[in-house]
Amino acid sequence: MNLPHRIRLQGPWQVHSPVIHEDEGPEIRDVPLPATWLSLFGEKAGTARFERKFNLPTNLRGEDRVFVRLPVETGRIVSCALNGVSLSECPEDPRTYEISSNLQCFNRLAIEIEWIPGELPADRGGLWQPVLLEIVSGDGGSGTGIQNWK
Repeated sequence: MNLPHRIRLQGPWQVHSPVIHEDEGPEIRDVPLPATWLSLFGEKAGTARFERKFNLPTNLRGEDRVFVRLPVETGRIVSCALNGVSLSECPEDPRTYEISSNLQCFNRLAIEIEWIPGELPADRGGLWQPVLLEIVSGDGGSGTGIQNWK
């Protein structure tokens, strides 16, 4: 079995802060990640949106499979989408999402996370470790692989 090639999606992410009152919109800012929930929002509970743009990884072959892997202990993952398409968790690992068939030349990953104070240790929560793109060469098991890039 081939080990996956990993790309860390570190650096600038656009972060939409949790909204306390419906009549106010989220604060939107660019922040370097990884960072804990507490360092970004303090004790503010709620759902935040994290967005990151990235280009199509180079040297992909048609049989390669690409996954997004989120860190453990983020809080509750409300949603994960690539280019506006909701992704489903991989049954083997609920923090991993296959994105092979949704990749385009230019991509936008959006992750919504709900955080409740006291559920996780203070040094956890949010995207406190890098989000990874994992490229598995060969068929890597079942799945469609990468067929067409838009």
